[in-house]
Amino acid sequence: MKEIQTNIEIGGILSPSLQAAMNRAVSSLNSMSKQTLDAASAGEQLAHKIRQQETDLQGLVKAYADYQLNGQEGSQEAQELAQQIQSLSGDIDENKAKLEAAYTAVDKLGSGMDKTENATDALEGTIKTQGTTLEQL
Repeated sequence: MKEIQTNIEIGGILSPSLQAAMNRAVSSLNSMSKQTLDAASAGEQLAHKIRQQETDLQGLVKAYADYQLNGQEGSQEAQELAQQIQSLSGDIDENKAKLEAAYTAVDKLGSGMDKTENATDALEGTIKTQGTTLEQL
């Protein structure tokens, strides 16, 4: 992960509180970047799991269809397949809901990063203004 680095040269002494505010803003951006990557990684793992479950479900449905075509849908094996299909379908629906929630959280986090970047840009503008004022003194 790439860390955000700042380097602002100002003639004179930079206010410690201004430097601290700038460091907090940069730290906040770095933290949000890591959280975004972690959330995306977990989301990708869940998406992979869903794809695997859907593949498994297709296999179960095909096997159940074979029992139906042979008139054996009432057999113990067919009934067990039907239960497995229902259970796996429920798991897939649950995981899809979790994945959607994860993507929504990532979107919100990304939006928060945009707001923090805007605040950092405003802070940088303030620092430059103060630097210009110091130079004029």
